[in-house]
Amino acid sequence: MDTPNVMNKLYTALFIIALTAVFILCGLLLGLIPTIGLPSLGINIMTLGKVQDIADNSGILDFSLDSILYPYGGLVNEGFGIIFIAKLLMFLGISGLNALSITYFILFLISFSSLAILLKKITHNRIIVVLLTAVHFMSPFLMAQSGIPPIFFGVMMLPLSALCDFFLFKAVYEIEQMSHNLVRSDKPALIAWILLFSILVRLVISSIGWYSAVISAVGSCLFFIIYSFFRLNKANIKQLVLRYIVYIIIPWVIGMALILFLTPREAASFRSSMEFFNGNSVDMITLLFPGLSQALANILPSTSYFMGSGNSLTGDVTMWSNYLGYTMMIISLTLIFKKKYRNRITASLAITLLVTLILSLGPGLKVLGTVLQESSPNYSLSLDEVLVFPWSFIYKIFPLSSMRAVYRWLFVPKFVLLILSSVYLSKLYMSGKWQRAVSIILCVLCVVEFLPSRVITGDIFYQSRYYKMALEIKADTIDELQGIVTKENAISALCSYDFDSNGFLVAHIVEGLGIKTYAGAGDKALTLAKGYIPSDVLYLQQTAQPEDLAKYITIVKAKGLCDYVLLPKFALREDSYWWPSTNEVIEKTKKIADTVVELLEKEFTIYQTEHYTVIDLTDRGEEGRYLFSHESILETQSDNVIKEGKILGSEYALNINRKYKVDTTISIPDGDDSMYLLLYHRGLEHEVGELSVSLKLMDGNGSVLKTIEKMIPYGEDYSKYETGFDLGKGVSSVEVTVSNKDIPGCAVKSILFQSYSSGKVFRSNNEQIFEILGFSDVNNAKNVEVTSDEAVFSGDSYIIMTDQQADLGENIEISMDLWLNKDQMDEDDARIITKWNSWQKDMSFTIASKKESIAIIFSSDGTKWEGLFLDKDLIPTERWNNLRIAFNDGLIGIFVNDALVDKKQLTFSKMFVGNTNVEVGENIEGKIKNFHYNAD
Repeated sequence: MDTPNVMNKLYTALFIIALTAVFILCGLLLGLIPTIGLPSLGINIMTLGKVQDIADNSGILDFSLDSILYPYGGLVNEGFGIIFIAKLLMFLGISGLNALSITYFILFLISFSSLAILLKKITHNRIIVVLLTAVHFMSPFLMAQSGIPPIFFGVMMLPLSALCDFFLFKAVYEIEQMSHNLVRSDKPALIAWILLFSILVRLVISSIGWYSAVISAVGSCLFFIIYSFFRLNKANIKQLVLRYIVYIIIPWVIGMALILFLTPREAASFRSSMEFFNGNSVDMITLLFPGLSQALANILPSTSYFMGSGNSLTGDVTMWSNYLGYTMMIISLTLIFKKKYRNRITASLAITLLVTLILSLGPGLKVLGTVLQESSPNYSLSLDEVLVFPWSFIYKIFPLSSMRAVYRWLFVPKFVLLILSSVYLSKLYMSGKWQRAVSIILCVLCVVEFLPSRVITGDIFYQSRYYKMALEIKADTIDELQGIVTKENAISALCSYDFDSNGFLVAHIVEGLGIKTYAGAGDKALTLAKGYIPSDVLYLQQTAQPEDLAKYITIVKAKGLCDYVLLPKFALREDSYWWPSTNEVIEKTKKIADTVVELLEKEFTIYQTEHYTVIDLTDRGEEGRYLFSHESILETQSDNVIKEGKILGSEYALNINRKYKVDTTISIPDGDDSMYLLLYHRGLEHEVGELSVSLKLMDGNGSVLKTIEKMIPYGEDYSKYETGFDLGKGVSSVEVTVSNKDIPGCAVKSILFQSYSSGKVFRSNNEQIFEILGFSDVNNAKNVEVTSDEAVFSGDSYIIMTDQQADLGENIEISMDLWLNKDQMDEDDARIITKWNSWQKDMSFTIASKKESIAIIFSSDGTKWEGLFLDKDLIPTERWNNLRIAFNDGLIGIFVNDALVDKKQLTFSKMFVGNTNVEVGENIEGKIKNFHYNAD
């Protein structure tokens, strides 16, 4: 019996079992076992929605998102590889959630296998491979990135990148290979295979996340250029330069260039302030002490211990899990400085570690850079708070200028520490028996330092709750509306009550319902989409005031901009992290929705479910007011449609030029007095110009009542243009002509003309009061009833308005139609209109109903007053009377029903003007309409 061979097979079996156990354990901890767990929710749920949306696209490389942020669409600026794999799986009939879960598993398997192979190649030691692989995948830094898939899996791809570098090094850079001229064409097959493998790996890494790809590329290129420098001599300088360019630079450039080609131009152009870079850099305290998620925090002080009560480090918890590990730092330093082990490779790795570690520190040295703890993280820190590095200018250079989360550079030095540790531990293991024991002990210590506390507590299935929550989110937010939101490809407003807040649930919800929405997520996408979303829809989606919501709901219905308005009884961002919502959020959002229902329930079809209030706008009447839309352009406009080719799908537009124009006639329903125009257009071939819009307003007999001409400018990029027209009365139809004198012309994606009745637009109580009282914004109104044209006061009501006119105090005119109830004759000090804070202290003027008279008084200094008292019989009760008071250089004139009834010259010519509000109707019983106030 061959005992050594049997033992070797046994060790191999034990190695495979141990490595598999580590793989399963780390997979559970990271939430990467299919149908069991997810890394987290939040952006992962948004990614799920994107995958489902893009899976509907016909083109294999069509990554366009059209269900969110309509009509601009969402942005896919990284994570192409994740979406591509999941899209292929969905083509096989796998559900979106399981397709994403399996995609995550595949990437985890690639990463885990790459690291195990790399460590095996470096150490030739199975024990070290198992233990250090566990260290890497249990790292709190890696776990902390799980909320952003492109970053999480981008970091996870570093072992694949390093494995590629290892093979390149062996094939091209080792001493015995330096005698061969591999760049010459006498070995084309070898060159081709090496290049193909390298390009493929770089492409995979870049497709996962450009952020991590840039960092990986810098680490890779830096190592090889440093190593080449150490090998440099006159004999091989040409060979080293050629090898570096061909095998290192070119594959990275090709891989990243292809992804950059897929990336929307707008997404690659964002910049942030240096204060933001500073706030997102590594704090030195986080390198030296563990986070609360580590079991080691029960022994050593955690980073939270140093923050102090009420304080926080800048950024969020993902930026605080940077612990380097004392064991690995000591091992690596020993390898670097011990002469016995020092060589070109370790020196190159050490310099790479140092450079990338410095990059992760950002523009300045930050040690316990705390800020006051707030409800949301603070990602900015003044440069005055840190020691600014002299090389801080590099963060203004592309691509570093687009990489504001500079702490992420840390994943390279952490990985280099792992590699250096593996080299030393393997050398130590082979040095003797006691050294072998020390090596294993040091490996175990590395594991202990990075061991998650969940392994100690036994809560290794924590991530499984995220998978269950994802299923619950679908049932609660999608399945619940299946019988209500029934119109195919309906356009909806999904209100978040704060448009700038990332609605991570939006894409998943609307894709599940088969609709489109103006809402969405993504910092850059939200900013860019604002310029394309119709103004009224944008207001609707960002306000939390019920009366404003009611107003804009009626407007978007009138203008034909929405089919449904969804008012969720949950938060589109906060509840994407953890489901179900909290009672506080439910109560707050339900109160908003219920108030909107009270305001609109008589005018709209409204559905109430557990998680939504749905306002159905699909019954708005005549359809087809779009001359053509983004979706219907090919169906409705057969002539002169141009195809604008893109690698990520094609877009269509109508070319309106000197040879082609659009003519149509729009019928106007009875009662419609306004028209809305919405247009998306741009100049072709980088030309600018003006589009001509002509409206002929026709009566029922076909006679032209009025012609409206509008010149609409256009530029090189697509832009939104919206305006309104007053049709007036008696218009039965409108003849529309859209033309352009320029060549090559103007590309138009959609044109909407929608007529509506302005009287059907909801007006809030304050807006109606403003329309009646007229001159200024209404700050507050209490117990005032508003009818079609009058404000009704019951004795305990008032209206307060900001006075934006009286600044000189020399001339003032006040007039109104006033109806005083008969009972008002017996009231004392009912103030019809006043501008003061307190009697004889901060007075400008007052007009008040006293028991026997109407007091009309003015003050020159805020304390002393003069005026006159008008007999009440001059203003009969129970009827409308026009009351007008004029103050001109100290002369008061009182007019009732256009007749001068009294006048008086005061001793001063200028009244006191303070920063006081104008108050109307306090304590009076009656009505006011046709209010007028003017001062100059």
